Amino acid sequence: GIAGGTGGGDVDSIDEEALLSGLETALLKAKPVVEEVPGLAEALAEHLMPRVHEAIGAARRALAESQAGARRAAVQAAQEALENVAIAVQISLKSASEIDLSEKDAETLDRALLKGGCTEWWGAMLKREALHAGFDPKQADSMEIAALPPASRKLLLESLPSQASAALRTLESLLSSKSGSAHAFAEAVWASEGGVGEGVPRLEKKREKAHLASTKEAMRAQIKAETQVAVSLHLAVMLLQIELHGRCFYSVPGKLIGAMIDTLSGKLAEPAFVTLSNFHKQVQAALAGGDEVDEDALAAGHEAVRCLALSKGRSTESHE
Repeated sequence: GIAGGTGGGDVDSIDEEALLSGLETALLKAKPVVEEVPGLAEALAEHLMPRVHEAIGAARRALAESQAGARRAAVQAAQEALENVAIAVQISLKSASEIDLSEKDAETLDRALLKGGCTEWWGAMLKREALHAGFDPKQADSMEIAALPPASRKLLLESLPSQASAALRTLESLLSSKSGSAHAFAEAVWASEGGVGEGVPRLEKKREKAHLASTKEAMRAQIKAETQVAVSLHLAVMLLQIELHGRCFYSVPGKLIGAMIDTLSGKLAEPAFVTLSNFHKQVQAALAGGDEVDEDALAAGHEAVRCLALSKGRSTESHE
């Protein structure tokens, strides 16, 4: 029999699922006997079913809480990504307003920001709004929303509340407009309706300082290990822009590197500037595939420019 209680065991430690399974097996074996006793089946059901329903309810609540937790985490991650890209674009806009470029080069730089940073910004807003509207967090984690095919992007926009969808469509049109600009896009974000501009921070000193510091750290780590000369040149010029001018650009087309180097002439000592300019010419020749490329000179220039970038433009020699 079962008289004598639980034998001193902890009631909370009982495996309820195993117990219910055992009861089911026992009841099936005892089915003929149960059916012979009037009211026994009903009494057993009345005793056991509440426990079954309670277990099912608890499992459903646990699942719902888990899903809610995953959604909260996904929304938080999407919000942080949105803030980061918005700050990066605004710093790039500020930097572009301070640098001395020709009208043509300035337009090229702005178009690169519109197609790069602003498109990422738009995608981050779409992702956040989609999550708020019930989009599957697991799908969102593995999806580059801004890179979705037009048809898929359209379906996603249609799933949003009407105001948010309309606002994002308007912003999307600015990305492909021939007369659009990165500055116009940024201003349109804050003027938009449907809540898509909410939670998008405007640039302020603390955020700018933190972004410059983290970007600089990442660039320094990358240039130390970089083996491709063109990438190293690009990193060196961008890192020197941060170190010497406090400027940071979201994306700079390769054809503007020469112009970016020219803006460093007043900050670099003449020998350092010549080293950087000469390496730029060497990289251009290497990319063009000319037979006259001096590999030894290219390697030496690569190391000199790496040292120049890591020393804030002070030295072309390693002191490690």
